[in-house]
Amino acid sequence: MLHQLFRFSVLIGLIFTIGCGYNASLKKGTVIAEKGMHVMPVSYEKGLLFVEVFINGQKKRFIIDSGAPNVVDDDLRQALNLKKVTETGFKDSGSGSSRNEIVKIKSFKFGDVEIKNTVAAVIDFDKFTCFNIDGILGTNILRLFDWKLDYANQEVSFFDASQTESIIAKEGFSEYFPIKTNQQFTPFIDVKYKDHAFSAMLDLGST
Repeated sequence: MLHQLFRFSVLIGLIFTIGCGYNASLKKGTVIAEKGMHVMPVSYEKGLLFVEVFINGQKKRFIIDSGAPNVVDDDLRQALNLKKVTETGFKDSGSGSSRNEIVKIKSFKFGDVEIKNTVAAVIDFDKFTCFNIDGILGTNILRLFDWKLDYANQEVSFFDASQTESIIAKEGFSEYFPIKTNQQFTPFIDVKYKDHAFSAMLDLGST
């Protein structure tokens, strides 16, 4: 069975410029959930994990992406009249740059969990219409849980980090490796290839 366990200790080609206001915004959000493991169905298509979420009560289609923060399409921002809290710069894979709004999301729900008062960057998804998505469930929410991704059964389990050791023992994982995160909570792992050692981004949003 192909599955992965991700432990967070602390986009599609986007690299955000971390400013003080943006970095502080990423840490916002209050988790409302019962203790225990939460299992949620996902759709594994085109090498990506698609998931149903509710943004301020509206059902939307997102992808799970550990290489980006939360992101919403500009059309969604306008439709829900999401309030701007700050802005940040980003560079795309073609070295272009621009300024983007960071907006407040009062309620971000998926599975049995709700995150109150989190934030998301606003991006125009016109270039990604083939994915038919409204946004990205990213690192500022992923960091709040440990995750087990089961691609074969197309489901995601997430749970409080205090339960991770018992889950590893129960499910018979033979080993796991630590993950380091940067200011954006993007996960990195240490990799060795021949005589070279380096840090590699663990990016679920890249195919």
